Amino acid sequence: MDIENQLSGLRQSYEEKGYGVIKNFLASDEVERMRREARRLISEESRKDANKLQIFGNEINMKSKYFLNSSDKICYFFEKNAVDLQTLELKLPEESSLAKIAHALHSLNPIFREITTSQKVKDVYRAIGYDDPTVVQSMVIFKNPKVGGAYTPHQDASFLCTEPLVLSGIWLALDDATPENGCLEFIPGSHKWPLARRYVRTGNTQDGENLLEWTAPPKEYQDSDFVKVPVKKGDMVLIHGLVVHRSAENKSEKPRWIYTFHSYDSKHAVYSDKNWLQINENDTFLHIYDN
Repeated sequence: MDIENQLSGLRQSYEEKGYGVIKNFLASDEVERMRREARRLISEESRKDANKLQIFGNEINMKSKYFLNSSDKICYFFEKNAVDLQTLELKLPEESSLAKIAHALHSLNPIFREITTSQKVKDVYRAIGYDDPTVVQSMVIFKNPKVGGAYTPHQDASFLCTEPLVLSGIWLALDDATPENGCLEFIPGSHKWPLARRYVRTGNTQDGENLLEWTAPPKEYQDSDFVKVPVKKGDMVLIHGLVVHRSAENKSEKPRWIYTFHSYDSKHAVYSDKNWLQINENDTFLHIYDN
């Protein structure tokens, strides 16, 4: 299938379901370059300061200045299941323990920046009508065997709200993502629902205080409403900012590494000053068409 037909099908699925897939979006060498770079970052950077081991989880993030100030940096967050919570020592090697590297890979790392600003990414955003797609965050999410945690049902716009809502994520599989290792699951059509709640700054500034808060309790969804979307290494998933999605724990022996980034159309929408992620010392919000 040629690229024009793929992009047409992607847009139709995105508009009807709130998500879409392009097979073989990445070449095998692009996947391997990102995997090698992620391993280099882990081996050379992730534990330069062993006293700053950061555990990933919403209730932990709410009190963490490290998390709050990570928007313009490359930071490292470890899985709760990989850490001895009494001693804060890792139970496994770093590569097997990380939850994610975030949130400015798209701007600060040349390998990930090249992928993020590639012509095929620009073609995707043009296909869905973005005039100025602007990347605000990026992550390598690992979901490693046996320790990779679940991502509970959510809408990405809860974290990165704009007015009006013009937000989407590009999700790139660096491994096969299967029902066994935690592939994405969506409620098709839920992007037409309103935003259920937001994750916002409280105005507090001290560690130990709640720096972030939810504006409403989590909404309940039926398991039967979710559709699993397994993909192969190199495939791309486009995710609407309002579509409800989740992923399960990785209980398998196989990893599920991915690279993802989120963009809004800054020509037609205003980024909320209540969002948890804000520009800090460096402006790492990246205008894709300018690169």
